[in-house]
Amino acid sequence: SFDVSKHHDKKFVIFDSANAKAITELQWGDESGDESGDNGGIEHLVIEELIAKVKDNQHYTVPRSYTRDVKFSDPLYYIYTSGTTGMPKAAKISHLRFLVAGYAFPRLYGLNEDDKMYVSLPLYHSNGGMVGVGSAFTEGMDLFIREKFSARGYFKDCAKNDCTVGVYIGECCRYILGTPDSIYDKSHKMRMLIGNGMRPEVWGPFVKRFEVQIGEFYGS
Repeated sequence: SFDVSKHHDKKFVIFDSANAKAITELQWGDESGDESGDNGGIEHLVIEELIAKVKDNQHYTVPRSYTRDVKFSDPLYYIYTSGTTGMPKAAKISHLRFLVAGYAFPRLYGLNEDDKMYVSLPLYHSNGGMVGVGSAFTEGMDLFIREKFSARGYFKDCAKNDCTVGVYIGECCRYILGTPDSIYDKSHKMRMLIGNGMRPEVWGPFVKRFEVQIGEFYGS
């Protein structure tokens, strides 16, 4: 189990209704070690409830008490490494680091508010949560998030939802390239995919088949 009481910088936790039971079973003890079932002063936010409030009022914002004492150096959330040197590890992402990614990539690759970002990577991955979501937040572009990556459904999703840019990790593109030819291979508005790890033997055929630019920022 994950002992939340050990994370002294916690303030509130955001989760979806599907994970509500798991969240309530976590150990929320306060700094004194109390694990009596109390939330330890942490605010619980259910994402579906937040979405409903935004739909009812597009100018809705969370209470100022959530952000009043937040500093750039404070942790925003955790992402998980790929585990290339062992088991996946949680890496703390500060508000500043998230914003730097959100502002940097649109300027590197010419993204703007007229784009629509497609994200099918987990949001706890830096490409999905920081490059994809961060760029959408800072530029004010629309954002389409798919719950689970689908190689067959990638460009079909993009076409049906008028997406123009997306994020990837290299092997995702290999899987997409390995799917059968489709009417959606070129009948989409995607102009660029941004990510890392695309191998040379995938890059050329991928660009030729899907007619998109590649923004490979690690050059791996």
